[in-house]
Amino acid sequence: MLKKVVNLANELDGAGFHKEAGIVDTLLEELSSLLSEDIALNVEEADEEEEPEESDEPEESEEDGDSEEEQVTLGHYTTENFDICQGAVAAFSKLKEMDLEDDPSDLTMASMQTTDALLGLEKRVLEEDAATDKDLEEAIDLARDISHFAGILSTMLETDFSADFEFVDMHVQKIAEVALK
Repeated sequence: MLKKVVNLANELDGAGFHKEAGIVDTLLEELSSLLSEDIALNVEEADEEEEPEESDEPEESEEDGDSEEEQVTLGHYTTENFDICQGAVAAFSKLKEMDLEDDPSDLTMASMQTTDALLGLEKRVLEEDAATDKDLEEAIDLARDISHFAGILSTMLETDFSADFEFVDMHVQKIAEVALK
């Protein structure tokens, strides 16, 4: 549901309805805040009800598996372009480990797909060693959407993800460098 509202805000902004997009963004932030409070209450209640279980099984270490996975799978979607960015792998692996439900999961999925699209665009631009103004505009739009999703997730989950998504600017910069040749 939130994904649709985010898309609406982006479409309004893209169509030049900046004031209306701002209103939708404000409503979305308020809704996210309310959801975050509800999520926090549910987590507190669950923490009070559950005692940690003792396990005789050894914990998995990073050495047991591939610690530097190149792609991330969430639900039915597996990324195709995360192999060029360990920052993206780390950010979405962190979100995946949070065991999200409903709206946060939908936003994580939308953000992951948008990030995959940005990285795919960069791959194509670097392979062709050519980028158009339209490619650069698309990269900027994708980066803005990713940042928007990360901001909403930060609010909903009461966790600052800004450092986790710093990689986004670097990829836009690479596309810009090719476009400005």
